[in-house]
Amino acid sequence: MNLNFDVLEDSCSGYLEIIRQINPQYDVDQIETAYRFAWNAHRNQKRKSGEHYICHPVAVSIICAEQSMDSTTIIATLLHDVVEDTPITIASISDLFGETVAKLVEGVTKISHLHVEDKATQKMETYRKILLTTAQDIRVIIIKFADRIHNLRTLDHMSPEKRKSIADETLNIYAPLANRLGMRNIKIELEDLSFKHRYPDDYEEILMIISASQHQRDEIIESFRIPLVTELFNAGLDAQVFGRSKHFYSIFQKHRNRHVPYSEIYDLLAMRIICSSREECYRALGIVHTLWTPVPDKLKDYIAASKSNGYKSIHTTVAGPQGHFMEVQIRTWDMNFLAEEGVAAHWRYKGIASETKLEDSSPIQWLRNLVEWQKEFSDAVEFYEFFKIDISNKEITVRTPKNKEISLPKGATALDFAFAIHSEIGIHCIGAKVNGTVEKPSVELQEGDVVEILHSFDKKPSLQWLQETRTPRARSAIKRWFHRTEKKGRAAIGKKLLYTSFNNLHLKRSLNSFIPVILQHYSLESEEQLYDRIGSANLEVRTVLEYVKKKNGYEPGASMNRIMNTLTGNAPKVSVNGMESVMVRYAPCCHPLPGDTIIGFLTNGRGIAVHRRDCAHAKIFAHDRERSVVLTWHDENVADMKSKITIQGTDRVGLISAVTDLIEKKGVNITELHCSTAGQRAKITVELEVKSLNQLKKLKRDLVHINGISRVTRDEL
Repeated sequence: MNLNFDVLEDSCSGYLEIIRQINPQYDVDQIETAYRFAWNAHRNQKRKSGEHYICHPVAVSIICAEQSMDSTTIIATLLHDVVEDTPITIASISDLFGETVAKLVEGVTKISHLHVEDKATQKMETYRKILLTTAQDIRVIIIKFADRIHNLRTLDHMSPEKRKSIADETLNIYAPLANRLGMRNIKIELEDLSFKHRYPDDYEEILMIISASQHQRDEIIESFRIPLVTELFNAGLDAQVFGRSKHFYSIFQKHRNRHVPYSEIYDLLAMRIICSSREECYRALGIVHTLWTPVPDKLKDYIAASKSNGYKSIHTTVAGPQGHFMEVQIRTWDMNFLAEEGVAAHWRYKGIASETKLEDSSPIQWLRNLVEWQKEFSDAVEFYEFFKIDISNKEITVRTPKNKEISLPKGATALDFAFAIHSEIGIHCIGAKVNGTVEKPSVELQEGDVVEILHSFDKKPSLQWLQETRTPRARSAIKRWFHRTEKKGRAAIGKKLLYTSFNNLHLKRSLNSFIPVILQHYSLESEEQLYDRIGSANLEVRTVLEYVKKKNGYEPGASMNRIMNTLTGNAPKVSVNGMESVMVRYAPCCHPLPGDTIIGFLTNGRGIAVHRRDCAHAKIFAHDRERSVVLTWHDENVADMKSKITIQGTDRVGLISAVTDLIEKKGVNITELHCSTAGQRAKITVELEVKSLNQLKKLKRDLVHINGISRVTRDEL
């Protein structure tokens, strides 16, 4: 890239010419605007090499252009460092280039609001941010990969320690992530560039060996390729055969893992057969095994059972007549394209004749699962450890009895499988049927196993489970269970302490009548939290009782007429003991509706709280005659009131749209909607505005008739 970055006009015209040559369809006007903006933003900045800083975003944008990314990505790539390295804000980017560009730039911008001493945490938070934004737009990680590739290509001006650090990070995080997303070409370049800086002596040795034996390797490949091409042609197969050598880092890994010299690594050569159909792939496999002797245990059929990153291909290794080994990969053109480009192929060519759409592809589902899983972790450090293990482990694929594939790290147990299905299944696991044989929860699973989890609701986890699980998701769920159990134990102790001490005061009123004011005074959200604070010694019983004695002058059993005269509020909707009430509030825990059987409770200064009689919170105070009041609906023709429902069913394209369309068709307003998926299951929680219980019941009946929906329930809490 020979551009004169000293002069804006010269560099801009030269850059745009390169962009036009790569793709004449680009929006050159917008790209030019972005280029000029970036050039001015970075005009006084230099790289370690002494080059103008603008050369970096320009090079990164060209890498993205060579990957056939769209104009929006090119613009975002030109701007990807301006927020991080200049005073320019995301808001300014959004105003000038639109919200999509701004979101892409924000997605790749490091988190910098943490303290300097928290550099490690800051980096982990940045990883989490990149992954979560990638789940929303895959272009974020493509920009980040291009950014990392150019940094590795120009790493020579860094100190040896910095080069080692960046190379290690790439080999541990970015290359495995590219592999997890199925982007083999990106993975290989990241690995080989990092290998060069991390292990320079080994890199030079392999480079010399490969260069010295190039002619010999070409001859070996041709000795396999020519007879194979002939046999494929004679069989009437429309297939092409390509020979190649393994990339440098792959050779280094074989050397390190097998503890043998480079000269004794024989399986450095590979051939790829590209066929027109799946059926032809299997016919080609038969021809390969007819020509040469297959090596035992080296046949892998990733077409029948694809890898978790969506990779599909047949792998086999054969031995030729002169003792040379050759790895052979067999796949279709679509499989090959997706194997090389991964999720980028889906984005770049939305019309690709692929069996799987981008939103349904395994890598995207994995990213979406990360979004859900990250909610289970207490901080970025815990999430980072989970993520690093998840992308680095070799995988096995096991199946449920209904033939659903579950990907797990090698060495995973039946317990890991149980937690991968659902946390509650894991918590109550007592064993598993593996290929029809009953096994212990700790049994290690193998590739292709069919697993059925056995569970009992009487079963509870043990600390030993932490030693018998391999997946961070399982271990995290087990730890959370123990934490919740310990918390319940503390709460039980705290409750007993408070009630016992309160009874010694011999007050006329019950403790329940003081609970709401105690919670309000100590800014607590629930009784459970109050009892937990006491049980864990974070709140002294003595302090609580002193406050109770101060509040003892308040008499909630005063006459209803006096209360009615002092409270003011909205127009009545319920009747209290046959009289119209004035100040009521409808409890958000159970969302009572006209038609529900209701009960009311006096609250301190907040009037009467209206609950459904079957509400769990209402049952706590139902026995307190001094606070409870009899309520009936005064007027059932009221304005819209809030209610919540949960819809469960099988996940499919268009499910949310079908639900919202029906609700709107029935004249019901949606105020809030949340959707989550777990495997093939979907859960949709909707907050609605309805006029009555009868209207809600009719809506529930109609929703159940939507294809894929199995259950609709009204939320209590």
